[in-house]
Amino acid sequence: MAENAGHEDRRALVTGASRGIGAATAATLTAMGWKVVTPTREELDLSSRASVDGFLRDHGTDFDGLVLNAGMNNPQLLSALEMSAWDEILQVDLSSNVALVKAICPGMAARGFGRVVAVSSGLAGRTMPSRAAYSAAKSGLESMIRSVAVEFGAQGVVANAVAPGIIMTEMQKKNMPEQVRQQILPMIPAARFGEAEDVAAVIAFLMNPGLSYVNGVTIPVDGGFEAL
Repeated sequence: MAENAGHEDRRALVTGASRGIGAATAATLTAMGWKVVTPTREELDLSSRASVDGFLRDHGTDFDGLVLNAGMNNPQLLSALEMSAWDEILQVDLSSNVALVKAICPGMAARGFGRVVAVSSGLAGRTMPSRAAYSAAKSGLESMIRSVAVEFGAQGVVANAVAPGIIMTEMQKKNMPEQVRQQILPMIPAARFGEAEDVAAVIAFLMNPGLSYVNGVTIPVDGGFEAL
């Protein structure tokens, strides 16, 4: 599909769009004119390779945009980390995303246009207790995005990541106690925690067809936390 085609001619797959960052992203892209596909977990269960394969078989791989947003975090201290939890987090946050990219990006390259955005985390470059598996998966996700940029960039595929800081999603509220959040708040120059729409705005920027020379990078969306 030619790069100057209108948004209305393009399909975007957004995973994990039932709530939080995914829902805000789907709404923003729809307002931009993208035809957004937002599978439920029953339709696309990233913890199951068979489910990923089945979704691609039933819905095809003809997507011009791909937002890898779905993820999970099961905090466990490294010393007590269950390998089953490690395997599940790596499957959901990394391996299934690799499978989607592997299936979808060659078609983007063949058509000469593609936009891929992965939702990483500020914990990809740093970590905290009980986040070993999550940090490892998100770090791997950012590395995979760089590989997409390197391998498909000459064919018009732009692949980047966003690294949210503390965004007030349900998962964040569940996994980070209020006491810890209040300790971190004074270290955020924006003097507030982020909202899902803050991340969706950056994803929309990276999905813009006119953005063709920003490729293979991770953009923090953290209110300036990394600036300190």
